[in-house]
Amino acid sequence: MKRILLLCFLLMNSVIQNLNAQQRYLDEYFSNVTVTPNIVYGKNYQDFQGLNLINLKLDIYSPTGDTQAIRPLIVYLHTGSFLPVLINQTPTGARTDSATAEMCRRFARRGYVVASIDYRIGWNPSATGSSAQDVRTGTLLQAVYRALQDAKTAVRFLKMSVDSLSNVYKIDVNKIVVCGQGSGGYVALAYASLNNFNNEIAGLSSGKFISGSTEPVYHIVSSQPYVNQDTMGDFEGFGGTAGFNYANHPTYTSSVNMVVNMGGAMGDSSWLENGDIPMVCFHVPNDPFAPFTHGMVVVPTTGDNVVYVAGSYDVINRADGFGNNDVFNIPYNDPYTTRANQVNNGHNGLFPFVEPDPSLFITGDPFHGQAGPWEWWDSTDMQTLASINGYPSSAAVAGIYGGGFYTNPNMSKAKAMAYIDSIQGYLAPRMVQALALPGMYDGIENVIDVSITIVVAPNPSSADFEILSRQSPIQSYELYDLAGKLISSAMLKDVASFTVTGKDLSKGIYLLTVNTQKGKAVKKLVVE
Repeated sequence: MKRILLLCFLLMNSVIQNLNAQQRYLDEYFSNVTVTPNIVYGKNYQDFQGLNLINLKLDIYSPTGDTQAIRPLIVYLHTGSFLPVLINQTPTGARTDSATAEMCRRFARRGYVVASIDYRIGWNPSATGSSAQDVRTGTLLQAVYRALQDAKTAVRFLKMSVDSLSNVYKIDVNKIVVCGQGSGGYVALAYASLNNFNNEIAGLSSGKFISGSTEPVYHIVSSQPYVNQDTMGDFEGFGGTAGFNYANHPTYTSSVNMVVNMGGAMGDSSWLENGDIPMVCFHVPNDPFAPFTHGMVVVPTTGDNVVYVAGSYDVINRADGFGNNDVFNIPYNDPYTTRANQVNNGHNGLFPFVEPDPSLFITGDPFHGQAGPWEWWDSTDMQTLASINGYPSSAAVAGIYGGGFYTNPNMSKAKAMAYIDSIQGYLAPRMVQALALPGMYDGIENVIDVSITIVVAPNPSSADFEILSRQSPIQSYELYDLAGKLISSAMLKDVASFTVTGKDLSKGIYLLTVNTQKGKAVKKLVVE
């Protein structure tokens, strides 16, 4: 008798544990994250003279204790205006930035493996003289181009690690997302759309990527593209001139499944074509540096014009028009999608963060717009920044004049975390859809709803199914067969769980509709 009671206790305990389990990828499934830093993923030349061959490094974030053999990969690109930290007049611009590291940890806790990469930076935003515009435009485009090559190098390295390093990072090479934050967002969008140099750069009818003057030190030639592939190599980072480009891991592909842009833009809307991979964009509509619809990119440090681009709204509008984002067209009932849909004009995959004008906070603010509300930094960094800009190092003055406070005047860690919550919540079901991960909506199995998670255990079963709603009390349910015939139903009194008896059902697949206070979810029951 005691043995039977013990077995019953163990069985019940197992069921309870299953019912309380988080759903991998949709929820933060793991408690802890392991970081493996400073992995060299390639090398290439840093400057314009081909004199400085540097190592390119990344940090790997993975869920601690994960036993899954392979996991989807996220390659993450930090912000920084393609300039060094502080030189860009902000305390951000590295793969270890606060917001970057937090995003990587959040992804890893959901079950992904994440590679936060550095990439080559450097351009001339302060050029003067008659050719200043060409130097600004040309060197920034070259910086984005080098960063794109480095991102593709990182993807190829991580694919190569599956073979040469016995898949030490446990990567599923068929499920990869590139996510870019700030200037990294420009690179992510270019990654998804640039594939024909002659048409999209050299032959673009507007001619905006063609130089009007010659600057040999930057390999800029009048009436030629600012980016010289004969010198810099192609999009992949192959070819080019010895001493100026180094080919890394050429036997592997750089293909990915999805991109995410946080506050970046696309060099030209014509880059985006029918059949390009799905994309999601987060953007503050009054961002002064990266336009929300379309407009001129300006130098954060001077306000000078650089190049005319397509912002997140125009990008997602075009992607949706082509049907590239159709994979996201599923039922949602989460608060993040609800909020996004209130302000995105019906464009699935676009989450505008509507923010007040900073001039309401800062007297004399010259930029009139907010950017990067997911960013935060500590006061020590800001004091250092204020000091090198020639301002007093008091916290009050640093808070006003230190670079990032112009466009994030009420910056705080709490504010940043709230925005990161929204980014992660909006992305979670869409990444599951784009990568075809467990929990995806296929019209039968699940209604993706990050605010209502229905757990069924065991499933399949030949006996009883235990049904649990973690977020919202259950009011009723209906059970249908695949022909749409109602098999059973019941009104419930706001319960957390209930049981469906399977022993009287014929073998097969049934659809269970669970109605809660917050909404409806559908699960597939398999009777063995």
